[in-house]
Amino acid sequence: MTTSERVPAADRTVHASIDIAACPEDVFQALTDPRELAAWLGGVDDFAANEWAPDAAAGGSWSAPAIAPDGAMGLVRGEFLVVDAPRRVVSTWHATWDHYARTIVRFELEPVEVEGTAGTRVSVFHSAPAASPPRASQFGAKRDSWTLMLARLAQLMTERLTV
Repeated sequence: MTTSERVPAADRTVHASIDIAACPEDVFQALTDPRELAAWLGGVDDFAANEWAPDAAAGGSWSAPAIAPDGAMGLVRGEFLVVDAPRRVVSTWHATWDHYARTIVRFELEPVEVEGTAGTRVSVFHSAPAASPPRASQFGAKRDSWTLMLARLAQLMTERLTV
């Protein structure tokens, strides 16, 4: 497939996953807490949580600094659609680098053993609506971005749990 071809409707979801040596409750908090979101999405450790107060419940909105696929700083905001602690979070996803186009991100958390300890398999599914078919190259970039973001999430969890 060349980069100028459109992605078929069935392929408009990017999937990435990682196993993290932290319990699902801790990982869930990192997906819904403003300071934790800012730390792993944007590499920002001094984010003032009072700038916004997410309501980690369906219908609650959130916003966080984030590192764009090109490495520049950006912003992501959204609205929680499903919050099922500590198993699943589904949210709209509006990123500056995508001109705030509406996509959907779903996190699934599953307890697993990681290096002999209780851990969590985090799977992310990022879907674009059929009304705005993206290019194949955009989905490759999103897949790579999620691999990097999940690695930052795992690093954050490791740092937080070893301090």
